[in-house]
Amino acid sequence: MSWLWNAYGAFGAAYEGLWKRGLVKPGGNAWHVQRSGAHTARDDRPLWLHAASLGEVRVASAYLAELSPLAPLYLTIQTESGFRAAVASFGSDRVGYAPLDRPANVERFISRIHPRGLVVFETEIWPHWLSTFQGPVWFANARLTARTVGRLTPLRRTLLPIWNNVRMVFAQTALDAHRFELLGLPLSHTCVAGQVKQFDLPFDSGNELRLRWRRRLGIGEKDLLYVAGSIRQDELVSVLSQFRRCQAEGRLVHLALAPRHLKYVGLAERRAWDQGLRTRRVSIAGGPSQGALVYILDTHGDLAQLYAAADLAILGGTFAPHGGHNPNEPAAFGVPVVTGPHTELVDGDLALLSRAGLAYRLENPNDLALVASSLERFNRARARHELQDLISQAPHPATLLAESVRQENAG
Repeated sequence: MSWLWNAYGAFGAAYEGLWKRGLVKPGGNAWHVQRSGAHTARDDRPLWLHAASLGEVRVASAYLAELSPLAPLYLTIQTESGFRAAVASFGSDRVGYAPLDRPANVERFISRIHPRGLVVFETEIWPHWLSTFQGPVWFANARLTARTVGRLTPLRRTLLPIWNNVRMVFAQTALDAHRFELLGLPLSHTCVAGQVKQFDLPFDSGNELRLRWRRRLGIGEKDLLYVAGSIRQDELVSVLSQFRRCQAEGRLVHLALAPRHLKYVGLAERRAWDQGLRTRRVSIAGGPSQGALVYILDTHGDLAQLYAAADLAILGGTFAPHGGHNPNEPAAFGVPVVTGPHTELVDGDLALLSRAGLAYRLENPNDLALVASSLERFNRARARHELQDLISQAPHPATLLAESVRQENAG
C-alpha cells in the first residue's frame, strides 16, 4: 500500500503548490501562511487541540474548563466560521489554522508551537500529523462512520504506525470504538465515553415556551403538534406524505416544519400544497387555526425553542441519506424523537435517548402514524428525568480526557 501513501503525499504537494500560486484561495493570507505550518513561535508548550470546523469548536469548548488548568491550550481550525467561533471561546492568541497534512508543514508547525500533546475532536485522522508528531495523542468525542472506515480500510496496514502514540480514543459509542479497532487501534486504547453534547443539555420542562409558542401559532394547549426539524429538501415529500397519513386516520394534528435552510421555505410550501395541505408561515401566524395546518418555520434561530411546543419531534436528515441532525434539542424538553433509517451521524446520541424512551426509529415511513398514536399520552417529565438520571450516572467525557492528560503529565 506504499503507493497509496505516496499518492496521498503527492496530492498534498500539488495542492500546496496551487494555493501558493494563488490558484486556490479558500481563506485569506493568514490561512495560507498558517496552513504551511508557519505559526507564531511559542515557548509555553501548549496542549494542541484540533477542531475541524464550527461544530467541533463547540465540542472543544465543552472541554475547556477541565483542560485549561492542566496546560496552556492552542486550538487549530480548518474553516473560517470555526476560526471566528474559536477566537470567541479561546482568545485570538490561542487559535490558528491547522497545517496541511504534509510532513514539511507539520514539522514546521511542531518546531514553532512545541506542543506537549495533541487532542483531536471527533473524526480527523490525518496520517502525516499522527506519524510526524511524536507526543501523546488523544481522540475526544470520537466517532467513525461506516463510509470513513470503508475508505480507510484499504490503508489499514499503512496506517498501523500512526496509532503508536495514541494514548486513548474516547469514543461516542461502542460501535465507534469497534471501528477504530478495525483500522488497527488496539481495543485497550479505546473508552466508550458517550456524546459530550448530551452531558451539557439545558434540561427544561419547557412549559412556558410551550404556551408561548402555541399562542403564537394559534393552536390550543391540548391540540396535537408535531415539529419536523431541519428537514432537507429531498425529505420534504416523504415527511409531508407521512404527516398526511396521520391526518387520514382522523387525528386533528398540526405540523410545524422547519426546512434545514431558509431558502427552501417556498419549496416546503409548494410540496405541502401538492399533498393537499394548508400552510401558514410562522412569521405571520396568529389567531385560531380553524383546522389542521402545516406551519412553515421561516424565521432564523427559533427551532430549538419551538420543540418545547411539540408533542412529537420528527428528525430531519434521517429520511434521506444525510446521517441526521441534532436530536438532543427536543429531548431536553422530554419530547420524543422519531427518526427515519438514516441515522449514522447521530447514532451515539440516539442510543442514550432510546434508553430513556425518547427515540423511535422508523424503518418503514408508513409507521409514523402508528408510532405517533402510541405516543399521544407520552409522559414528557418522566422521560426527561430518566435521561437526566442516565447522564448523571456517567462521568463527563471531559473529566475522562483530563484525567488521562493529567496522568501523562505526571509520568
